[in-house]
Amino acid sequence: MLFEEFEVLVKESLSNLFDYAAMETTPLTALFATHSGQSGSKGEFLRKLILESIDTLKPNDKAFDANANEWRTYTILNQRYIENLNSLDVARNLSISERQLRRYQRKAVEALAYRLWDRYQAIYPEARQATPTSDSNIKEFIVNLEEINLWEVVSGVNKLLATTTSEDHVELKTQNNETLWMIESDRIILRQILIGLMNQFFQLLHEFETPNRLLTFSFFRDEEKTTLNIDAPIYIEAGILSNLHTPELKKNLSFWSQEINVQINENHSKEQNKSGLILEFPHPQKKLILVVDDQEPALRMYERYLSRTKLKIVGLTKPSKVVARAKELKPALIVLDIMMPKVDGWEVLQSLKLDEGTRNIPVIVCSAWGEPELATSLGAVGFLKKPVIQRDLLAIIQKLKILDD
Repeated sequence: MLFEEFEVLVKESLSNLFDYAAMETTPLTALFATHSGQSGSKGEFLRKLILESIDTLKPNDKAFDANANEWRTYTILNQRYIENLNSLDVARNLSISERQLRRYQRKAVEALAYRLWDRYQAIYPEARQATPTSDSNIKEFIVNLEEINLWEVVSGVNKLLATTTSEDHVELKTQNNETLWMIESDRIILRQILIGLMNQFFQLLHEFETPNRLLTFSFFRDEEKTTLNIDAPIYIEAGILSNLHTPELKKNLSFWSQEINVQINENHSKEQNKSGLILEFPHPQKKLILVVDDQEPALRMYERYLSRTKLKIVGLTKPSKVVARAKELKPALIVLDIMMPKVDGWEVLQSLKLDEGTRNIPVIVCSAWGEPELATSLGAVGFLKKPVIQRDLLAIIQKLKILDD
């Protein structure tokens, strides 16, 4: 069975998760329940397996936050298929449009399908050759860049390949700990890249019959990038990448590494008798929002509200310096308070719109007074009534497409 066929079955099973008759007759039941050794309802076994797999999509190191990117996959699956909410309600809960929900839902179902696919591969090893690699799949696959923990992804792949490493007598050693190794990438694609590279290492270790079959994973981080080194105690003069065993793997690595913005380079040394690969993940350049408020607690509130977005917040308490600071920073958005001493927000807004260097920067006005019409007439693109609520702030930023690439 190809992965595409398998994913369709997962979608159908999700839609019928609490339809007992449908769960008993779905082909997924035959694939999993017949190998489970259990004697009860096969449909109930499959339902529990799906629910457990959804549960594994919870981030391990993050407190629950329905609006956080890390929780989005789990939240969508839980609300749509377990709580059985309609699309409109889920979109409202997540402060996103229905169109965005459809896109994220496809990714969520796909992520779940891959979790179940891993289980399927363990039962049917030949399925490992049926992962999505064709040109048509490449064109149709939707890349979902999000903040993920590189250490967790590597550890998860190591667990997935535990049977293979045991059979080939390969030892995996992960250095450093699980904290701080956050990157922006697509979890599913990165897992496939790592699986392909590790299988390449396994084959080379087997071919060269090295007695010390150890793969070491090391993590490094600086201001510009996070780096993963994968090293093996064997010297291959031509390098790892030039020895890729199939043209398909070479093509996929070349294509997908560009899609998720990871650079893969050789790292081998004859003197140290080692060959390895360096995977570099550049840190994303965050869009900047200039928040103008004379109260420091308010600035910290905005930082907290937007802490899980890809936005960098710069606070400014002196309204007289807004125009100069905006010219210097060139922010994607200015959030402007009205009630400030000496120079109020209306004067600042007028100055911004009269200056050629700042007039095109979108401004959101925040005020305890209900004056959205005045804000619009002076050139603001949005109005938030104080006290500002996180959901309202995220909604207007989403509407302005500030979070879009």
